[in-house]
Amino acid sequence: MKQVCLDTQVLIWGIQRVSRPSQAKMVQKAVAFLEDMGSKKVRCVIPSLVVAEFLVRLSAETRIRVLAEMQKNFHIAPFDLPAAVKYAELCDGGSTQADGNGNETREKMKVDRMIVALAEVSKADCLYSHDPHVMKVAKGRIDCREIPEIEQQLGLSLAESPEQPPPPEKT
Repeated sequence: MKQVCLDTQVLIWGIQRVSRPSQAKMVQKAVAFLEDMGSKKVRCVIPSLVVAEFLVRLSAETRIRVLAEMQKNFHIAPFDLPAAVKYAELCDGGSTQADGNGNETREKMKVDRMIVALAEVSKADCLYSHDPHVMKVAKGRIDCREIPEIEQQLGLSLAESPEQPPPPEKT
């Protein structure tokens, strides 16, 4: 069975269905992607850290409902001892300090590495993310990609189409 790991932004677009105006197309793309993964019975792993990032944006009532749905439809991967060891390996020779350019905070860099570590120990075939730093950390360790375009089948139903006039008679 194919197994993929999902980063936070994929869930925000695909489940919450919210985006910045400049990313409006990503909502449709993520919804189609998640539906496609479900129809193909692909196991979607969500790191517990991603769940935490995702849930903080929701009200308490919504959190309970959404979490129940997430647990039913996804595999939530805890940050456990094997993930902690993998995270330490990711930090070997690399700083957990901010990059100095103001682009990444120290905390974000840590979480990004933890997400990649969880994707690796979960044996995901691919990590789907829209975060350039996650992609950089994952490079050479695990396949990390943007969510793909999913061709949606447009079904035509004669019952839904307006009635067509008969063709003109030949004289």
